Amino acid sequence: LGLMGGGPPAPPPAQSAGGGSLLGAPAAQSPQYMALCLRNDGVLFEDATLQIGIKMEFNGHQGRMAVYFGNKCPAPLMSFGTQLSPCAALAIQASPVAATLNPRSQQQLLLNIECLDAFGEGPQLAVRFMGGSTPQPLVVPLPIIATKFVAPLRVEGADFFRRWKTLDGKEQQQIFKLTAMPLAEALVERVVGAGL
Repeated sequence: LGLMGGGPPAPPPAQSAGGGSLLGAPAAQSPQYMALCLRNDGVLFEDATLQIGIKMEFNGHQGRMAVYFGNKCPAPLMSFGTQLSPCAALAIQASPVAATLNPRSQQQLLLNIECLDAFGEGPQLAVRFMGGSTPQPLVVPLPIIATKFVAPLRVEGADFFRRWKTLDGKEQQQIFKLTAMPLAEALVERVVGAGL
């Protein structure tokens, strides 16, 4: 059934080659998105018209992200606009973007991010523009994940062992058997490719 309980479920949204969705629903996490979950800069989306690059930094519960939009066409992209999906656990302030993205040029969207609470899925960015006379909507998930707000705790050796001893008797261990022996090659490549 559909979301409202009537009729068949909606078909999945059309995907662009760069990992974004063309019909307003988010795409499955692309390799570019997954890479940006581990790094702080890189390309999030790219097709023949538009390139979206990310540069970000985090310090404790706050972060800054610059989203770069590059027009790869010989014609300007008109009625250019962006919109963030709401995420209650994050306070995000966004700078405005110009309504026209000139040919072979770039503009940026600056985001100031504050993590207010634990969260699962991060926000998505909807990008809309006129390519010729046709509106071009695109939705991409932003690589804002909870672990970006984690800061290392530095402790001296004596303090570490004092804290460790407070956990004595509270540890939990579980042994389980793998379902496939040896691990499937595709799974091994995925884990190694993710840098784990």
